[in-house]
Amino acid sequence: MAVQLDKWKILVFDSNFECVSDDNLQHYVEPFIMMISYLMHQSGKFSKYFHKIPEPFEYIRIPAISQNHQIGDCGIYVIKHIEFHMNGLNLSGVNDDNIGLFRNKIACEIYYRDWDL
Repeated sequence: MAVQLDKWKILVFDSNFECVSDDNLQHYVEPFIMMISYLMHQSGKFSKYFHKIPEPFEYIRIPAISQNHQIGDCGIYVIKHIEFHMNGLNLSGVNDDNIGLFRNKIACEIYYRDWDL
């Protein structure tokens, strides 16, 4: 998920549409719809948006997301979707063809993180 404050929307990046139907998605997103605006209000740091805070966020499931068809790669999909989205990269690069490379790269980064090489 990504929150667009200026548009008052929550973007849902779902790499497995078969797992949660559109009808059930609202059940999972609804707590965030209210919680985000509540936290914004309580923090006092979002006065620019106080006029919108009583309104619930809209949410949109992004339809053009590569689907995860391999079991066990959902965590890597999440990490890479965050990384690509933060860097403004096209999310089509996160797919089953590349996920093995991403998994190995992350494993190497974790393994060598504490080494002074």
